[in-house]
Parts: sequence; C-alpha cells; structure tokens
Amino acid sequence: MNYRFDKRSKEEFAADIKASTQAEAVLLNLWLNYTERITGTRPGFRYTGCGPDDGEFLENSKVTTHADYEVEGVGLIEVKFSKKLLPKVFHLKVRQVESYIRQGATILMVNGSDTDSPQFALISAEALRDIAENCEDIPWQGFGGKRSYKVPVTRCIWRPLRDE
Repeated sequence: MNYRFDKRSKEEFAADIKASTQAEAVLLNLWLNYTERITGTRPGFRYTGCGPDDGEFLENSKVTTHADYEVEGVGLIEVKFSKKLLPKVFHLKVRQVESYIRQGATILMVNGSDTDSPQFALISAEALRDIAENCEDIPWQGFGGKRSYKVPVTRCIWRPLRDE
C-alpha cells in the first residue's frame, strides 16, 4: 500500500486530489469575497502550490507541503476543509502542520464546506505552534492512520463564510 494514497487506488486518489483542489479554489474565493465585504478591498493572490492549480496528479518526487496560495496582505495560505460541519474536533496532519509553521503560513480552515452555513477560521503559524504543543497527536483513520492533531473546534474563532 502506498502511504500517500491511504487505502485508495492511484485512480481514486488522483480523482480525490483533483476534486479537493477545485473545492479549495472555490473556498478561497468565497473567503476573498468575505474579506472584500468586510474591508471593501479584495486582496490579490497567486497560486504557489507544488503542481498545476487544476489538481492534476503528481508523482511523489514532485509533491511538497508548500502552502498553495500567497494572498496580498496575509501571506501564505493553505486551504483545508471538512465537508460536514464538525461540532467537536477536526484533524490536521502533523507533517503538514510542521511545514506550515516553518513557512509562517496560515491555514484557512472551512468547517461544513458542503452545508448551507459553512464557517471559516484563520489559523496562524503561531496558533499552529500552540496546536502542536497542546493538542493530542493520534493516528487518525480519516487520513489513513497518518499522525494527526486532534483539534477541538473551540480553539478557533469561526465566522460565517457566506452572506446569511
């Protein structure tokens, strides 16, 4: 079994990566819309991920944990999401958190992306350090048993992603 693919076939994994990349782009744009509503200015951004921004499959040697976007006035942003609205905890992969801390990146975490009322939180590199120091490190089956931090949703300040 390939560690990267979890329990999925290469074809399933490639399809999931493509769909996730597209979902992340949509969520980033929703957050940029939110930012524009609040500040009156829409920040510019550029894609900085390791592969093409269309989510095409990359071989292992080409994959990095570099944050996928650089947003004007914010810096490096990595988009993470849960489709369901998670009421208690969410998980972040340990290896990725360590990389985002080194990069000084912020995670745009969207909770409930497939619901009518998605919420978002911005998790700074400093907050990621706190998560690494204080949250339980477990092998989480949702990530194929990869080491992950179990993060209580109460650690974050959540805001509605869409206009109500």
